[in-house]
Amino acid sequence: MGLHLPKGWHEITLKSYFAVQEIQNDEFLDQIDKDTEIIALLSGTTYKAVMDLTLADKRTALNQIQFLKYLDKIRPKLKKYFWVKGKRFYVELNMQKITGGQYVDLMTFLKQPDKAKENIHNVLAVLAKPLKFGFIKAQKYDGENHKDRAKLFYDNLKVSQVYPI
Repeated sequence: MGLHLPKGWHEITLKSYFAVQEIQNDEFLDQIDKDTEIIALLSGTTYKAVMDLTLADKRTALNQIQFLKYLDKIRPKLKKYFWVKGKRFYVELNMQKITGGQYVDLMTFLKQPDKAKENIHNVLAVLAKPLKFGFIKAQKYDGENHKDRAKLFYDNLKVSQVYPI
């Protein structure tokens, strides 16, 4: 077959997850087109290349990404620390310890409950602070860096790292 597909949520970034969700929610695509688009997206190939697969290879590919149907099966422990691109971050889960600025930013991203999942990278950009040298006291929250941190998380964090949050 020659396609490299992810084997689990630990290989799916938030960016890929949201792209898959967009395909799955597209009411103009039938299931065959949705499956083909998702395989192409996750394998980094083209729609045409997936269409050129034999039915047996396409079935194998679909079986390999069955985990996409079971986000709720992720059962990792909630972690206060995580690594992204060589940087270690601390997640402040005690709401009594966040600043007023963090609270305002957090409420901005959570004011629409139906969009909370889509804003998880923004929520994490508010709650996760980089650690100096990877282990020393967390740096203070700086809303000015929010957009860069949110993009870093969106592009690089794996779904299995953020799902419990």
